[in-house]
Amino acid sequence: MPQPNLQERSPLVEAYEEKHYPIALPNPISAIKFRMEQQGLKQSDLIPYIGSKSKVSEVLSGKRALSKQMIRALHEGLNIPLEVLIQEEERSQQEKNINKLNRLEAVCKRFLTIPDPPKSPLKRGT
Repeated sequence: MPQPNLQERSPLVEAYEEKHYPIALPNPISAIKFRMEQQGLKQSDLIPYIGSKSKVSEVLSGKRALSKQMIRALHEGLNIPLEVLIQEEERSQQEKNINKLNRLEAVCKRFLTIPDPPKSPLKRGT
């Protein structure tokens, strides 16, 4: 019986690799910076997609989340996949939820912790 050739095995290998060794999507900011590098773009070249110079700087430094309008413009103008850019919204919502839980936990600890009784000074015989 003849062995299957490489073309016949390729889909099987790809399916196995996708299942057992998935590759995560890149961070949205990393994807934008990579596209900038690929196309030789400067930060000022992103103004039509993101907005003002300060907004571009804030987005690239991670201080500002991508808006839906920015995501759409970056996808259409720079051909960055939507699934890569949309992660930002999902992550920021997850981070907000985590921050809320952390604040709630701090409040609970503060009000539910029983303080140690004050220590009375030991009197020694004089």
